[in-house]
Amino acid sequence: MVLACDYNPSLQFGRIVEVESEFSVANGKWIIIGVTHTLDSLAPGGNWMTTIECSPAQQAPGISSR
Repeated sequence: MVLACDYNPSLQFGRIVEVESEFSVANGKWIIIGVTHTLDSLAPGGNWMTTIECSPAQQAPGISSR
């Protein structure tokens, strides 16, 4: 699953996130397997976004939230 949000430096590879969505299939714990931060600091009103790619946490045994 791919999610985007306002810039959040605490979203890091290997961490667990808990998703609450109106789409029930997305709800639950997910492990972050990819992170992209988009910071347009030189553009007035530029993007400050974080995009994460996730897999279901139950598919990653031995990894805990930090």
